[in-house]
Amino acid sequence: MEIFDELKEKDTASWTSIICALAMSGNTRKALELFSEMEQSGFRPDDITFIGVLSACSHGGLVEEGRRYFHTMSKTYAIQPKLEHYGCLIDLLGRAGLLSEAEVMISQIPNKDEEIIVPVYGALLSACRIYGNVHVGERVAELLMEIESYDSSTHTLLANTYASAGRWEDVSKVRGTMKDLGVKKSPGCSSIDINGNMHEFIVGH
Repeated sequence: MEIFDELKEKDTASWTSIICALAMSGNTRKALELFSEMEQSGFRPDDITFIGVLSACSHGGLVEEGRRYFHTMSKTYAIQPKLEHYGCLIDLLGRAGLLSEAEVMISQIPNKDEEIIVPVYGALLSACRIYGNVHVGERVAELLMEIESYDSSTHTLLANTYASAGRWEDVSKVRGTMKDLGVKKSPGCSSIDINGNMHEFIVGH
């Protein structure tokens, strides 16, 4: 902030850099305050600026603000949202438990590239696990499995979603499917350095 404040001439890039930095560090309100100052100073935000703004909203759980900024992109600045913008808003909606709205938002993403869309689906499925939303979770998992049927994380998240809802028979079915497909979950692992010696701990070993 000191370097930014000392700049004699600010441009879109410098405003965007500080907004994104504040967003990444979780300083939501300051990031949005600076975005407002940027607009009032006559600088035009670009698509990168809005990634920072939407990320700030996601970190701060500001659903209404996130929706408003997302629509401001196209209505006020004629910036067409990219996958990254959709991803930020979907993450925000997922964290807030607005899973059906997040699912609709995914359906509106143009030109879905399978490799790029997978993390977005994964984030929504993870939110389904947290909130125990089986209905949305099943649909998202099915879409993910069409793309990456042997990815253990999808099966595991779906099983955990069933577990959150107390549907243990479905948990067993998912684990059975994993066994039939030969899908194995990578065990959890952690390590610690003690006096220069690295010690590794693996779940189940």
